Amino acid sequence: MTRRQNIARAAAREAANMAANIAAAKLVRPHFPGVDPTAWSDLPPAQYLPEVVEFIRLALELGENRKTIQGYRCDKCDHVLATVDRHPGYSPRLLDHGRILDSRCPGTFVSFGYPDEDLPAGNAPAFEWFRPSEVALAELGDEFIDHVMRGGLIIRPNTQAPASAIEGARA
Repeated sequence: MTRRQNIARAAAREAANMAANIAAAKLVRPHFPGVDPTAWSDLPPAQYLPEVVEFIRLALELGENRKTIQGYRCDKCDHVLATVDRHPGYSPRLLDHGRILDSRCPGTFVSFGYPDEDLPAGNAPAFEWFRPSEVALAELGDEFIDHVMRGGLIIRPNTQAPASAIEGARA
């Protein structure tokens, strides 16, 4: 389904909601007190659902106390993958091992959360969860746009990790 078709469907849904006298969810353009918006250059100034804005606000209040290192374990080969959250948001609980690491393993990475203790040795965060810019978001598919607008994050290789960490994750 194309973006244009999704927009048309959304408009039809909104018209049906209005006809049934049901107000559509109000979207909010976030502003976080004490946060310089220019420091968040890769955080789009888009509109989000109020609960997403509240989630991000609470995460920002935690500051450096917010847990950002997440661990995943493959259900087939027990491989451990560490990721880091660059921005506040939601990351999936399950990841396809073969797709993330270009592996032949048919397993699924299952999140074991944000552990209080250190991850097993040699598991520096090889990938990061981030919120793409509006320009980058527009280039992604509709399912990604919906995911991000609901507070979801997108994964990419960790821009602050040495190349050896990413290669080590693939081993």
